[in-house]
Amino acid sequence: MKKSTIAIIATLAVLGTAVVVLLALSREGIAARQQLREDAVFLVVYNDVERRVTVEDIQALEPEDFDANYNRSGRPAEIRTFYGVPFLRVLEHLELDLTPLERAVFAASDGYVSALPIADIFAAYIALCDDLGPFRMVLPDDPFSQRWVHWLTDVTLS
Repeated sequence: MKKSTIAIIATLAVLGTAVVVLLALSREGIAARQQLREDAVFLVVYNDVERRVTVEDIQALEPEDFDANYNRSGRPAEIRTFYGVPFLRVLEHLELDLTPLERAVFAASDGYVSALPIADIFAAYIALCDDLGPFRMVLPDDPFSQRWVHWLTDVTLS
């Protein structure tokens, strides 16, 4: 065999091993996120304290219809109506001190994350029970809908 062939096989073996190790290490985190999704709960994590938010909590915050620019890849944008609450209302309900807050990282059960600066946090909504999970973070004025988070499982504030 040529040296280049041996090098390619060795590289593939190392990469394969790394993938297996990373999957094994992340199995617990993936299972935890799946459980949150099944329980219809998302977490708000602030100063190392986790607060659970349920569908019932959102319903108690008087959800309302709101319109958002819904843009899917390869299709024309449309205005779509969602049902939910401003994310700021959720934070106020949790009685969190927002003074030092600079950003929020919204995470989905599939590992997708969207980090928002403080200005965008105040524009975000938590939409309830639609076709892409019990919770969805929506930015109504996001022109491409690319920072939305479907199957929301946790929000880390810092």
